[in-house]
Amino acid sequence: MNPILTMALKKILIIHQGALGDFIMTFPIMIELRKTHFQVDALCQKKLGDLARKLNLIERSFPLESAAFAPLYGGLSDRIDLQTATFLQSYDRIILFSFSRSLQANMERFGAPVVLRIPPRPPVGEKIHVSRFLWSRLARAGLLEKAGLMSEASTVIQHLTLQRCIEAAPGPVLIHPGSGSRKKNWPLENFIRLEKMLRKDGLQAEFILGPAETYLREGLAASPATIPPIHIVDDLLQVLRLIKSACGFIGNDSGLSHLAAITGLPVTAVFGPSDPVRWKPPGPAVVVVHSGSDCSPCHEDKSRTCNSMECFKGISPQKVYAAFRELVKPVQI
Repeated sequence: MNPILTMALKKILIIHQGALGDFIMTFPIMIELRKTHFQVDALCQKKLGDLARKLNLIERSFPLESAAFAPLYGGLSDRIDLQTATFLQSYDRIILFSFSRSLQANMERFGAPVVLRIPPRPPVGEKIHVSRFLWSRLARAGLLEKAGLMSEASTVIQHLTLQRCIEAAPGPVLIHPGSGSRKKNWPLENFIRLEKMLRKDGLQAEFILGPAETYLREGLAASPATIPPIHIVDDLLQVLRLIKSACGFIGNDSGLSHLAAITGLPVTAVFGPSDPVRWKPPGPAVVVVHSGSDCSPCHEDKSRTCNSMECFKGISPQKVYAAFRELVKPVQI
């Protein structure tokens, strides 16, 4: 038994600079750390911290955007900010999910306790799921048991599915045609055709768009067949409420697909240029539809560019719909 695991640390601070999808990959870690340590806090984007607190994954959150934390990113010649130093020194251990060695050095200059810096994702091309990679790095540091390595984030699911509100009547199927990168988006017309298939089978569908995806609303509105509501959401807690009332989710490789999956909702995710081995949404009821084309995956490889999007051409709405129906077959919808 590693001595760190036998002696609970009183306070741990997790620092994460990434977006929703990357942040969700740390959820299994947060849950496991809270089992053995007194308090786990997070310094991250405000909306992500609010989400993690709502899901009871952390005790407190601090907004990375706040000017109060600007000194963390100052140069080595800058004076020590006492308020920042006091904040960092109040923790027994800091886990920094970042590629930045200079940020780690700057934090240590402020008198931070042991700072464990972990890259937020494995090197490009390494065939390992991101959540597994992160878990293994913390296990190597003695903060998690190697034997506790989760399978498809089962630890998270056991925790979060208890918070889902399952209604007596079946809820809608949420369709999210956007993502953090337009290159990861399956063509919008395919999602429109998919909605028609759902409606033909008597299933209610509703579209969900983030604030950076409003350009997709014009395409949805232009389709005479698109009748269902279109939710424009800029609040992750609002997204969570929609997810809790839904019976299924269909989308791209996106942060919202990851959020839906990790709360236990059946998710069908369309993957084009991204690698499902690394980025498959973690959840108990997830199916990825991927063409397996020779040129994919390429999304993380900056040396490769592609405008033809061949990886999406072999994925038809019929194929995605069949995958979704097979996924939810055991569920009465």
